[in-house]
Amino acid sequence: MKSVGMILKHGREKAKISLEQLADRTKIQPEYVQAIEADDFTNFPSEVAIRGFITLYAKTVGIEVSSALAVYRRDQHGDEESQSSRVSKNFFVIGKKRIQHWTVWTVLLGLVLGFSLYGIVIVRNIRQAPSLSVNSPQNDAHVVSPFVVKGITLTDAVVEIDGEAVGVTQDGEFAKELDLAQGPHVISIRAKGRNGKENFQERTITVDPQ
Repeated sequence: MKSVGMILKHGREKAKISLEQLADRTKIQPEYVQAIEADDFTNFPSEVAIRGFITLYAKTVGIEVSSALAVYRRDQHGDEESQSSRVSKNFFVIGKKRIQHWTVWTVLLGLVLGFSLYGIVIVRNIRQAPSLSVNSPQNDAHVVSPFVVKGITLTDAVVEIDGEAVGVTQDGEFAKELDLAQGPHVISIRAKGRNGKENFQERTITVDPQ
C-alpha cells in the first residue's frame, strides 16, 4: 500500500521534475519537500501547512489533490478514526447494567444539540470564505527591509503571500519575512478555505533605505 509520500514522489519522477525544480515552482522549502516524500510530518509548523503543501505538490506533478489528501488522512489518522468508531459502537452497548431513563434522554438531547451546532458551523464554513486580517504592515506604510507580513485567519485555511505558501498556527496566526528592494511594492495576501472560496487582500508599501 503506497503512502502519500511515495505517490507524490512517483508523480514527480514521472513528470521528470527534480526536487529543486519542485521547490522553486511551489515555493515550498526543499527540506519540507524531502520530508513529505519521506512521510515525515513531525517538523511541519501545523496540520494546515501539511495539507497546503501536499495540495501544492500534487497540483504541480499532476496528481489529483483529493486523492493525495485522502491517502494522507488514511496514513496519519486512520488509527484514531478506527478507535473513535469502536468507542461510538461501544457507547450503545448497555450490557447487564440498567440505565435510568433520564440519563438516556440527557445523552440523546446532548447529541442532538451537538450535531445541530456542528451542522450550523459546517454550513457557515461552506458558504463563506475564510476570514483574513492583515495586522502588519498597514497599507501605504513605509518600512525597512527585511520586514514581516503577519495576520490571522481560520486555522484550516491555506495562506499564500505573494504566491508562496505560509504556515498557519493552531491559533490561526501566520507570518512571513520579506526582503524587498528599495521602492514601492504591492504585496498580495490570499487565504483559501476547504470550500475553495478565497479572501484576498493587498498591501501597498514603500521600502525606505536603511
